[in-house]
Amino acid sequence: MNDEVRRFATGRLTIEVLHPGHAAPLFPALSDPRLYAYVEERPPKSEAALAQRYAQLERGAPEGSGEIWLNWAIRLLPSREYIGTLQATIYRDHAASIAYVLSPTHWRFGYATEAVQWLLEHLATELGVVEIRASVDTRNEASWRLLERLRFTRVQTQAAELHGKPSTDYRYRLVGVSGRGRRARSGTAADSSLVPPDHGS
Repeated sequence: MNDEVRRFATGRLTIEVLHPGHAAPLFPALSDPRLYAYVEERPPKSEAALAQRYAQLERGAPEGSGEIWLNWAIRLLPSREYIGTLQATIYRDHAASIAYVLSPTHWRFGYATEAVQWLLEHLATELGVVEIRASVDTRNEASWRLLERLRFTRVQTQAAELHGKPSTDYRYRLVGVSGRGRRARSGTAADSSLVPPDHGS
């Protein structure tokens, strides 16, 4: 693991800027098929494939796209176990789309709320994001309840396709981000969740 990786702290978590060295410790957490019930992604085929994917993400958005790609690994304290990832795509209009993945063995402890709350505040205070968007399969109740707990507003219900079959997504929006996440409580069932990744797919 690269000792120079940038780290941020919450009460129970360390949030690290993602790089290929995270592939090995994250591979077990991301291999659980339960994570992929409501997203097009599939479990990583190997640590090597995951490292290659992270190397691609580390290079950032394609030149000329007007996007900024940001990715982080979530590490549990004090065990130092890696339990998931965070992702944000920032656009020219200072809006962002977010995604998050958390190992099923760590659902229902409030870790997703804590991590996403940090992400909202980081995007607003450090990167000037004024609007945050998220999309989630309507059947993924844990995920959309987490968003609503963090004061996102459901703005649209949209037809979609998942694994070749019709599905439906909820679209969410949060405006005036700074300080909003601080009102959310941790430790609820809404943390057993995943929002589909938005960039680099």
